[in-house]
Amino acid sequence: MTLAPAIKLGNLSVDEHDLEHYVDGLRIQYGETHHNVFYGISYYNLKKPKELELLSKILPTGKQNKFGAAMMKINSPYVHPHTDSGIRFSINYYIETGNAKTVFYKKKYEKVKENKIENQTNGSVYDRNDLDSYFEFVAEKGDIWILDVTQIHSVENVDPNIIRKAITLTNGMNYFQVCQLLGVNN
Repeated sequence: MTLAPAIKLGNLSVDEHDLEHYVDGLRIQYGETHHNVFYGISYYNLKKPKELELLSKILPTGKQNKFGAAMMKINSPYVHPHTDSGIRFSINYYIETGNAKTVFYKKKYEKVKENKIENQTNGSVYDRNDLDSYFEFVAEKGDIWILDVTQIHSVENVDPNIIRKAITLTNGMNYFQVCQLLGVNN
């Protein structure tokens, strides 16, 4: 079975105003620093009680213990085409979207240059000119999407005055395994 690289799972209303109080330290960042200001993607740990509460609201009963959660923040108007490091899927519950578009790509050529930023492991960054877009979506506040982050993707047109925020759920499984676990198909 062929699945789209991202599938909307639903929409959920959670009071995001108190989520900042449950952030429990920076986990990792990917991006660049200009004039002592970091621009890119930051992931923050969540305090355990809030993490468990969010998991219970986002995932079906009995599935919550299979996932971990983090707060993702993007403060850049453009996240270059890339594949993620260390994870193979992400379930994103969007808190603030900045009207951004997530775009998935295929390589134009069999071999294209793959770049690494300083702390990237198995993920890579790509030149947009070497890629063709084939799928995109614009998440709305409250949307829950599952993404295959082993596929090349970017985040575009983020409102520069808004920090894009999402609760992101991951584990060691791949995209197809998680879709099967959750009973998701196109």
